[in-house]
Amino acid sequence: MKERRGKFLLALALLMTCAAAGTVAQYQTELGGMDSAEIAHFEITSSELDKAKTADIKLFETIMDSDGLTPETDVAAGKIAPGTSGSTTIAVTNNSDVNVNLDMTFKLEYNGLNAPLEFSTDNSTWNTDITQVQPATTKLDMSTGKRKEITLYWRWAFGESQTATDTAIGEDVTALGTNQPEVTVTATCTQVD
Repeated sequence: MKERRGKFLLALALLMTCAAAGTVAQYQTELGGMDSAEIAHFEITSSELDKAKTADIKLFETIMDSDGLTPETDVAAGKIAPGTSGSTTIAVTNNSDVNVNLDMTFKLEYNGLNAPLEFSTDNSTWNTDITQVQPATTKLDMSTGKRKEITLYWRWAFGESQTATDTAIGEDVTALGTNQPEVTVTATCTQVD
């Protein structure tokens, strides 16, 4: 009997311990939170330029007389010569959710003799070095002023001072058809920090 009573007391003690352990009071809570962000859209467009850098900027498409206003009638269509001129306007639009700075650069290459072409972005200050007529950096705001148009003008001055050079270029039959000035325009848009 004593053995039975000892087992009973042991079992009772175990039950009391388990019961007491289950009734221990405590506080417990969990807190949390989250957030997300939408990534800003970045999109720059131009109807005159493309990402492949192969778009035809049409700088030499419409040949004008030396005044820049009258269509050229004294030179064959599609050809340039002393006394001709032209221009093209390039528009860049910021469709982004960020402000960007626009830097536009010009490059001129020849396949043959160099015609003494002059370039300008304001139609009044002319330079034979096209890299010297780069427009200033322009901020394209995401909400206002998001479109910028830059006009590039060219001319081949007509006059006596260049006659020998101009004639040599025109008479170079080995270069005819390949003696072409090629202008490249690059617009770089960089997010403003």
